[in-house]
Amino acid sequence: MKYLAIGATAIFAGVCVLALVVIGSVVSTLNTDTRLKNAVQTQTAVRDSNFDKMWKVIEQKATVTKASAKTRVDLVKALIEGRGAAMVKIVHESNPESAFSGKDYELLSGAIESQRQEFFREEKFLLSKYQEYANYREGAISGTILNLAGRGKLLPPITITSDKTKKAAESGEDNDTKLDI
Repeated sequence: MKYLAIGATAIFAGVCVLALVVIGSVVSTLNTDTRLKNAVQTQTAVRDSNFDKMWKVIEQKATVTKASAKTRVDLVKALIEGRGAAMVKIVHESNPESAFSGKDYELLSGAIESQRQEFFREEKFLLSKYQEYANYREGAISGTILNLAGRGKLLPPITITSDKTKKAAESGEDNDTKLDI
């Protein structure tokens, strides 16, 4: 009888340990799923914010470039109308760096390139976060636990692209190498 009680206690302890392991595994899987979903959603917000910032910087730099171009046009008109000396002096005193230089356009071009690169890095990071999440969801054990728990899948993030890129991806061709300037 004594051995029967020890055996029953051992089986009960084993079942309790097994239950604790299963519960711990389920809780850990659910927590990891939540953490990965939050990472994807947060990176989506960062990417969207970066996209907004990119266009604001480009728009502001373009506005400065337009203003500089207008100043140049006004300067040329003044030169033609005979008031050039006074106008040239005013422009050089107020903005000696860019009176007749292409520096504004170089700055705009550099800003466009750097902002687009920064946006690309953010979008690439978002996609890598989603890949990590999707790989976790597809795991044999974690996928089964999440499906049994009724956890819905996070939809893939929408990548921000252009019509030209979509057409090239669909057709597999991009023969248009001309720049519209």
